[in-house]
Amino acid sequence: MCPSDVLDVLDILTDSVATTEGEYEGAPVRTISRDQIYALAARTDPCDVQSLRRLFVLVQAWGSGLTGRRTPRFTGVALSSGDRLIKCLSVTATQLRRAQSPAALVEPYRAWSVPGVGPAFFTKWFTFAGTANGRSWQPLILDSLVLLTINSRDGGLGLKLSEMTPSRGPSYRYQAYVEAVHEWARDLSVDAQHVEWVLFETGRQIRAARRHR
Repeated sequence: MCPSDVLDVLDILTDSVATTEGEYEGAPVRTISRDQIYALAARTDPCDVQSLRRLFVLVQAWGSGLTGRRTPRFTGVALSSGDRLIKCLSVTATQLRRAQSPAALVEPYRAWSVPGVGPAFFTKWFTFAGTANGRSWQPLILDSLVLLTINSRDGGLGLKLSEMTPSRGPSYRYQAYVEAVHEWARDLSVDAQHVEWVLFETGRQIRAARRHR
């Protein structure tokens, strides 16, 4: 996909999603909230190419934060895969929305095959594109910082996802993670997304502490 196509997608996003203007390091930026992406995801048709691409680019932009300078390049690689990307977005969104239990997350996890987009970002896609109203659980983000908190014995939980599932492989570890976070959330009487956020923020603190040793 050529750069002009990417700009077309960004133009669509500007028209479709409310953004907040601001600055970062002297450069103008727009910030987009998680709730705004959920709102767009709810309107996204898994069979509509433009709708899928629009949501994908927005999720990538949100996931990069203010410091993910490599994300635009990886997003460009994914967009350049054309039909492969669209098919994967459509298939996984459909599978995730129809999933009856976290065990069904294994299939879309294995189905993901988009160049340039690894688990840290495609689980973000799962979280937004795969949400289903009225379900007691939802897909969650599993990135390196969340995983750092789970694995670390120094300021983290000191757990291993591989020991929380009888089956081997990253797809089963992701299932175990989603099940565990929802269980912790129920025990704490909070939303699972809040637990996910705490894990993420703790991971940032652990990483920062390690860098200053």
